[in-house]
Amino acid sequence: MRCPVCSSLSCPILARSSNHSCGVRFGGRSSSDPGEQAVYGECKVCAHVATDYFDGWPDRRFKEQIYNADYHIHDPGYVARRPKSTADAVTRFYSTSTRVLDYGSGSGLLPEHLSEVGVDAVAFDPMTLELTAISGQYDLLLCIEVLEHVPNPQAAAETLLRLAADEADIVVTTLLLPEASEHDYWWLGPRNGHIHAFSPNSLAKLFPGIRSFSPGVHYLGNPSHQFLEQMEAAVLCERV
Repeated sequence: MRCPVCSSLSCPILARSSNHSCGVRFGGRSSSDPGEQAVYGECKVCAHVATDYFDGWPDRRFKEQIYNADYHIHDPGYVARRPKSTADAVTRFYSTSTRVLDYGSGSGLLPEHLSEVGVDAVAFDPMTLELTAISGQYDLLLCIEVLEHVPNPQAAAETLLRLAADEADIVVTTLLLPEASEHDYWWLGPRNGHIHAFSPNSLAKLFPGIRSFSPGVHYLGNPSHQFLEQMEAAVLCERV
C-alpha cells in the first residue's frame, strides 16, 4: 500500500468492515452485514492514514453505495445543519461581494443559503451534483468535512489552490491525527466514505503554509478568529 499524499510505503494498521459507520459512536445504526474488508495503512514518512479499498471506484459506484438515500443516517449534519451553520458564519464575517466556492457541497444547501442573501456562491460536488467545468477565482474557498472523502486529495488541493484569488481565504475542516485515532479510530468509517485521516504533516504537504485553528479547522489566508471559532462550532457537535 502506498501513501496517497507522498507515495511512500504505508503499513497496515486496521481492518474494518466496509459497512462500518462513524455514526455508531454517536448511537447510530450499526449494520449486521459484515460487508467487505477495508484495510487502512499508516505512511512511514508523513504519518497519513488511508485505505486503498476505494481505489478505482467510478463516481457512479460512490453515488450508489456511499452517497445514496441512506447517507444522512451515517452523517446527519451533512444534510442541513452544517450548511446552515456555515452559511451563518460566512454572512456574519464576509461581505456580500465575496465570491465563495463550496468545494464538496453535498446537499448544495450552503450556496443556496448564501445566494438568498446576495452572496455569489458556487457549489461543486462530483458525487451529488450535476456539474459543469469549474473555473474563475474565488475570495473564500470552503472545503467542509470533505477532504477525508476524496479519492485523490492531491487533485482536490491543487484545484482549491488554483481557484484561489490573490489574498483569498481557504478553510478546510477535517479531523487530524492523533484525535482521529481516538475511540478505536472512530473517524475511519468506510460506510461514510472516509478514506483518509490526515496528519499535520500530510495536510501541510497538500497545502504548504496551512495553519490549524483546532484539530478540525485549518486555513490559509487571514480569516478572522471569530469566523474560525464559528466554523469549529459548526462541526464540533459531530465530534464530541
